[in-house]
Amino acid sequence: MSTTGPPGRVPLTCLDGLEHLVPERVLATCVDGRYTAVCGRLVLPAALSVPGGRRCPLCWTPTGPAPVDHPEPERGRRLHPGARRLRSLHRRALARRRTPRRR
Repeated sequence: MSTTGPPGRVPLTCLDGLEHLVPERVLATCVDGRYTAVCGRLVLPAALSVPGGRRCPLCWTPTGPAPVDHPEPERGRRLHPGARRLRSLHRRALARRRTPRRR
């Protein structure tokens, strides 16, 4: 593994023998030990004691492709504004039924 890379990117030698660049943000947020390199390849790093391999031509081009970030996890479906209104009306109607009536 080489110790220097472009700012904001860390070089990692993958099991395929190529040295890929991984954005620091991806390294900081990943929890399973697999990282998405700048070229888009899913990198499973070799042992850190392994010497750096050949540089990946897609990662190490002078301009380099745009970094690939992990997609945001989905937080569930968002309701259409009309559906929110219907849900609100439905809840109000149920609340009225549950309250005891005064005589």
